[in-house]
Amino acid sequence: MKRFSRTIAYILLAALVFGLASCEFQFTSIPTPPPTPTPTETPIGIDPGASNPEIVGDGKFTLRYNTKYDLNPITGTDRGNMIVSSLMYEGLFRLTPDLTAETVLCDSYEVNEDGTKWTFVLLDGVEMSDGTKLTAADAAFSINQAAGTVKLKTRLDCIQGVSAIDTLKLQVNLKYANYGLPALLDFGLVKSNSTGPVPFGSGPYRLSADKTHLQLMTDTRWRELNPSLPEAIYLTWCEDNQYIEEFSELRIDLMEVRGAEAKNTQIRRDHERANLVTNDLMFIGINPSRAALDDERFRLVLSYASGRTRIADEIFGGYALPAATPLNPDWKLYEKRWETVDDNDCIAKTSALFQDIGMEDANEDLFLEYPYYGNYQPFSLTFIVNNSNTAEVAAAYIITQNLINIGIDVRLEELTPSVFKTQLTEGNFHLYIATTKIPPDMNFLPLISENGALNYGHLYSQSLADSQMDLFAANTTEEKQKAALYFCLDFDDYIPFVPLVYIRNEVKSGRNVISNVTISPSGVFRYVGDWTFGSFGPADSGNAEDEETEPTPPDTDGTALPDGGE
Repeated sequence: MKRFSRTIAYILLAALVFGLASCEFQFTSIPTPPPTPTPTETPIGIDPGASNPEIVGDGKFTLRYNTKYDLNPITGTDRGNMIVSSLMYEGLFRLTPDLTAETVLCDSYEVNEDGTKWTFVLLDGVEMSDGTKLTAADAAFSINQAAGTVKLKTRLDCIQGVSAIDTLKLQVNLKYANYGLPALLDFGLVKSNSTGPVPFGSGPYRLSADKTHLQLMTDTRWRELNPSLPEAIYLTWCEDNQYIEEFSELRIDLMEVRGAEAKNTQIRRDHERANLVTNDLMFIGINPSRAALDDERFRLVLSYASGRTRIADEIFGGYALPAATPLNPDWKLYEKRWETVDDNDCIAKTSALFQDIGMEDANEDLFLEYPYYGNYQPFSLTFIVNNSNTAEVAAAYIITQNLINIGIDVRLEELTPSVFKTQLTEGNFHLYIATTKIPPDMNFLPLISENGALNYGHLYSQSLADSQMDLFAANTTEEKQKAALYFCLDFDDYIPFVPLVYIRNEVKSGRNVISNVTISPSGVFRYVGDWTFGSFGPADSGNAEDEETEPTPPDTDGTALPDGGE
């Protein structure tokens, strides 16, 4: 043990010299990291500190829209289009910023004693954009469609069957008790049997096209119509590399940017902005096929040395929350007492774990070896990352540095998306980093199961699954919090991955004319009835240039626009 003790002493001394409390100093060579992301250069004529910007008024409120992708809230995948879509479609429920469900198209609901049969009563008199009334058959069709999509299949895995039992009454049967079901039903509903790129919906806007513009028009039948809402919302398209410039020049009036992008996107300080809570979790995946990685003590080492706080601060600029447990800290029921791991005193804690495991620097090369039947074996890890995700690459370099700092030999490999996926599928890795969307009811069951997306290393635990079942079967706040605590404790013992950060997005409005903005995780405009819109400047001139740049509208359900094509 003398060699090990000397190595640990070197590490502790280095920590003291550099005055750090976590595993973020460097005492040996590591791979050269990519350049640290820097804020996007401020576009010409835009001063981020200006308090009285000049408004370039064109009389329009304009959103980005890609005609190559759906506006369908169930099948659509384009991020920009889903912002537009949230103006046109509503769900049975919507999520509040603390990830709890509140009713929208659902008037009331009840659940049986064992939490497996739910009955929802829809609002009466809700009109769809084709003039028909919303029915339980529409809701059943939408849920069944959603359960068959890649986009929503995982979150709806608990559903056994859905049926309309009368005009406004919907029944949903579950495979197991889940008192968080309403949080899963926040996606937009569409008219039964409408499956095209722009199906009929019940939102405050409907798609309309005239000879010069593709636009959304307010639907005067909407029950919560806000007098300040723009009568028309114009749609335009630009490439990704033009997006910030178009926003800065007020040709696009609202944009959503993801965590790391939000840090690097500058706007004037008095422009409206709002945080958008997400359930997007960045994590380290583990392959326990070799010694140590199947040891819960070593998995704790990875968690202590992950540098999640540094990742949240440096890479995301605060647009992410460190995740010391698998559950989202933004969740209303979340409690700090569930956290058993943090970044503080990382060196001392990992040193104690290494001593307990029996790892030491047997050959004095500044890297630890693993004891195997009385002999010390070389111990090195292959850490793979998808090179198309700059935030994940930057986080991987921080983690690699931290692991090397505590004596773990790590080889970081940046792989193309296709190669990355192949290596995961074939198990050719020890660690990987990725981001996944956790369902809003915090259901990890499909993700941690033997072939789940968070379990490429196949470290399946029935105990962990059982603690998740307890969480879903809990009906009161007290029961849920107690079950959540047990889940987090079991998670530390049977952890198939290490949670890093929950990402937050930001929504920015560039005209300084929107206020009272609240963003729902269910969709940017799901609270639009509460927003306040001001003046957008002079009325549209309808010049020829506008006519030439407007995109051609898509068909709705393969035939015509929902309003007949105004």
